[in-house]
Amino acid sequence: MTRTSVLEVLNEDYIRTARAKGLSERQVLLKHALRAALLPLVTIVGLQMGSLLAGAVITETIFSWNGIGRLLVDSIEKRDYPVTQACDRRGVSLAGSAHAGHAMKTFALLTLGFWLLVVMLGHVIGLNPNQIDLNAILQWPSLQHWLGTDDLGRDILARVIRGVEVSFLVTVVVTAVTMTIGLSIGLVAGYKGGRLDHALMQVTNIFLAFPGMLLAIAFAAVLGAGINNLILALCLTGWVTYARLSRGQALALRQRLHVLAAESLGASSMRVMLLHILPLLISILLVEAAYSMASVMIAEASLSFLGLGIQAPDASWGAMLRDAVRFMLVAPHYVLTVGVCMMSLILAINLG
Repeated sequence: MTRTSVLEVLNEDYIRTARAKGLSERQVLLKHALRAALLPLVTIVGLQMGSLLAGAVITETIFSWNGIGRLLVDSIEKRDYPVTQACDRRGVSLAGSAHAGHAMKTFALLTLGFWLLVVMLGHVIGLNPNQIDLNAILQWPSLQHWLGTDDLGRDILARVIRGVEVSFLVTVVVTAVTMTIGLSIGLVAGYKGGRLDHALMQVTNIFLAFPGMLLAIAFAAVLGAGINNLILALCLTGWVTYARLSRGQALALRQRLHVLAAESLGASSMRVMLLHILPLLISILLVEAAYSMASVMIAEASLSFLGLGIQAPDASWGAMLRDAVRFMLVAPHYVLTVGVCMMSLILAINLG
């Protein structure tokens, strides 16, 4: 994201003026370009507050540790909403070479291509992820079941393929919806300013007051389980990052000469926003969207792991991990298979 922002700033008139006056590239970057380019980066850093507490929910549930994350899950299951609200307010914050980068990009693209191929082959072969075989419970990998079977004798490979389909679906839909909502709110707020900006940012700040994962858990608990409610819960909490980021960019871009020229020629606000501001900030949002896809995938798996997402008999990597943890000692291949598959896909998205 910093690279994209710096490349945009380096094309500004004041950067060319600084170079024309004889300033070195080091001075141009440190004194002029970096200050303006850090705006979106600082925005993203501020929006990550509370992420450690959100991750504690899964960690404390797996290892049965007594902490605020475990307390939140227990309060949701018992419908103890005052405790849920209290937990949700306890946010905490903690603040290579070109060849290596090319190798990582290649690995990411190959891994993503592999999973897309697996999904397509799964449809062609027609594997049934819900076929129960009580005579083949928790079997190790074999010629009949390449990745083994689960506690109901269902083929793990078929369920892994179905799980990646669900992950792709939820990730793409949530990312597209949240970016559209956040971009619309942030663009209008940043360009219009005044009371409208204040009102929209107050709403955004309310959502930012809670760690995103904990807020998603609260929404999922109220809405109920299921893929539609899961997508809705993630959309309700994921738009704020895009709103803040696009607002910050719009505030800086609305003072550009080409924007002022368009306004002086009588262009409408909608035309200015769509044709003169949006094309300049969309690159930053696309970078953020690419990185947030992995977070959405983790959030989907986390909610399903907690029983608030995809429900049986539908396959989901999070639900499969929840079942696999119970049989970790007698069938370690189950949890390792699902964990490695999830890790490889998320790592590929982050590196890509």
